[in-house]
Amino acid sequence: MGGLTAVWEGEFPRPGAEEDAREWAHHGIAVLPDGRVAVADARGSRLAICQPDGRIEHVMTLPIIQAHGITVEAGDDGTFLWVADNGDHRWLLPDGSVTPRSDAPQGRVLKVGLDGEVLLSIGVPRLPQYRDAPFSPTHVVVDEANAGSGDVWICDGYGASLVIRVTPEGEIAQVIDGVSGMGHFNQPHGATIDRRRGAPELLVADRANSRIQVFDLDGRFQRGVGVGDLRSPGHFAPYGRWLLVAELHRRIMALGEDDAVHTVLDCRTGAADEFEGGWPNVLAGEETTSPAFQAGMLNSPHSIAVAGDRLYVAEWVIGGRLCTFTLQAS
Repeated sequence: MGGLTAVWEGEFPRPGAEEDAREWAHHGIAVLPDGRVAVADARGSRLAICQPDGRIEHVMTLPIIQAHGITVEAGDDGTFLWVADNGDHRWLLPDGSVTPRSDAPQGRVLKVGLDGEVLLSIGVPRLPQYRDAPFSPTHVVVDEANAGSGDVWICDGYGASLVIRVTPEGEIAQVIDGVSGMGHFNQPHGATIDRRRGAPELLVADRANSRIQVFDLDGRFQRGVGVGDLRSPGHFAPYGRWLLVAELHRRIMALGEDDAVHTVLDCRTGAADEFEGGWPNVLAGEETTSPAFQAGMLNSPHSIAVAGDRLYVAEWVIGGRLCTFTLQAS
């Protein structure tokens, strides 16, 4: 099948880079059908629409805490953004410490127009699992109406670890938890609908379990992928016959049509303390700071998007970082 590599282009201009230098970026990125880029700033509540060269066209402030995941829905009635707000955001305090993660995040999912108008808001699902667990959605995938049902799959990656299917109007249609397959999800961080083989399949990045679980669009388990090859799969982006997978621990991987896992970019150093000492940031004494970035090296790839042969990567780090690469098949 050949290989796939990612060649460094550079850092992509970040919305609000200077004013948000103390914010811990934990955001999504997506590409619109016309090639423009939708990306949240490091603060998480503002969404920018940018030209491919980074020029900002406009910025919308949404009624959210953290635009953790951004998904584009394009159809006959227009182009929309689905935003998964995990309901929690951290930032660097003046004393060099970082605010803790909330024990009770107030997450929700929004469907918005490109002008920022909120068209639909989905709050805590009325399910028994949320009597004791928070709702902290991390990503949304849409079975676009022009190719499928129009249904929406919500990944609750930081709450009850469920994947919830809702109708286009936001009504709950189905819940899957992974138990019927390889075992209960642990941080179902991202998902995608994969149509490379004809019959569409739902792939769930079961991140803390270091695997991908595959279902049909009726929620029936099909198989597992990447066991032993993946460490922290979190987000997907299609690229021709490949499906790219962002691994939080410094790698970009790819799935072939045969489910084989290929390395696209491996930035791990092999050091014993690589993911300790404040990672993805660094500790300077008792203070937390943003790491010193190196050209061509990823620190903590969180969300990815593809336009043509260009790969966009948003990293999980204080201050934020956006990078671009050129994808090359061999």
